[in-house]
Amino acid sequence: MGSLRFDYDIIVHGGGLAGSSLALALGRAGWRVLSIEPNPPTPEPIQDPDQWQTRIYAFAPRPWGWLAGLQVFVPEQRFQPVTRMVVKGDAAGRIVFAADEVPLPYLAVIAEAETVRTALWTALHACATVDCVTEAAASLRACAVDWEGVTVEAHDGRNWRARLLVGAEGRRSWVRHVAGIRAEIHPYHHHAVVANFETEKGHDQTAFQWFREDGVLAYLPLPGNRVSIVWSTSPSHAEALLAMDAATLASTVAEAGERVLGRLSLRTPPKRFRYPCYGVSASWGNAPW
Repeated sequence: MGSLRFDYDIIVHGGGLAGSSLALALGRAGWRVLSIEPNPPTPEPIQDPDQWQTRIYAFAPRPWGWLAGLQVFVPEQRFQPVTRMVVKGDAAGRIVFAADEVPLPYLAVIAEAETVRTALWTALHACATVDCVTEAAASLRACAVDWEGVTVEAHDGRNWRARLLVGAEGRRSWVRHVAGIRAEIHPYHHHAVVANFETEKGHDQTAFQWFREDGVLAYLPLPGNRVSIVWSTSPSHAEALLAMDAATLASTVAEAGERVLGRLSLRTPPKRFRYPCYGVSASWGNAPW
């Protein structure tokens, strides 16, 4: 019996940062790729350049350079290199990392998650070897595996066949489930409170981190006199931080950060969010096919 026709070499199910960057890298390498993502980013003009998203990522030099090599364009005014990091603990412990001592041009790059994702999708649409399917009904509901590849079926009835199926849908991955890979969620019983602030003093491309009795507080520098903070703390303390008015929260965060950047003011609109912290462990089970 001859081989069945392949529509694609690889199907990537999920188009977050991991899935879209993988699809783009495979496409740039010459593979025929189908990217399936029911909730793609919707590029919108930046109305206020002083407004920053609350979900901020820190990219190490190698992955950031890798994205640049994939021709992913993030506007220069929307990311901030970090050339120095100061970490403080109890008993006056203090560690300083500097990029020029490594040497590296920077230790990390701070950027908005959705801005990077939008840039990735712009590059995906421009890649001739990648097809993007973004309808909600195109998410997968069935797959069949044989010795040569995999055939998948979407909720809208469409079928595709590929040599490889990649699951990149996050912790509730459908592909992981049908592959028989078990995942256990381990809550850390901490919530990360995130918010953006204007600072009185310049950060000089420095990130700060404090290990405190009430959790871990980090200042991540943004372009200009701005920082994004991440305060990983107990759920009850996180709730208290979220309940504060803008001025009280700014004063509390500045005091917890030893006022290294002077007075802080919460960016308008005064939004702050929290995210539960957890770990995931996976193990192989018995696949249903």
